[in-house]
Amino acid sequence: MHLKTIAMLLVLPLALAACDSGQPSYSASNANSAPPPPSPQAQQQAPPPVAQAPVAPPQPPPTAPPRQDLPKASTAPPDSTARFAQVPPGKIGPVPKLGVGSCDDYIERYRTCFNNTQMTHDDKYPLRRALAQQVRQWKAAAAGGKLSQVAVECTEADRKARVEFSRVGCKTF
Repeated sequence: MHLKTIAMLLVLPLALAACDSGQPSYSASNANSAPPPPSPQAQQQAPPPVAQAPVAPPQPPPTAPPRQDLPKASTAPPDSTARFAQVPPGKIGPVPKLGVGSCDDYIERYRTCFNNTQMTHDDKYPLRRALAQQVRQWKAAAAGGKLSQVAVECTEADRKARVEFSRVGCKTF
């Protein structure tokens, strides 16, 4: 019984999709007969087509003024306070100081090991994200005046990072 119900539920959408509402419907008594041809009067009563005025050719799009040379980018060395410093791929750029000595030292050691250790991109990606997340949290906490909490969190992060970087061969952490 259950199988029949499922089969009917699958066939029902197909049957409904086969019905086209744009087609004329016929009753069962005339199902085998074709619809009557259109009457000649209906064809004669159609209004004659209206003559349209000639369409003007489209106007060409306006042309842009001649391009002026853009100013050249500065070749000065990147400033460490810039938000996005020019850093080679696979490296961590300079990080602004937090004002907590142990954290600033930890971040600099982390960057040094990260930048000087040969790791694959897949290995570096989670380490880079972890540091960025830590720095954002510590910055917010330091701005809120929780400097002692930031120092404790940095010490814990330093302990964990030593283990991680010793696995990839960083001896200077």
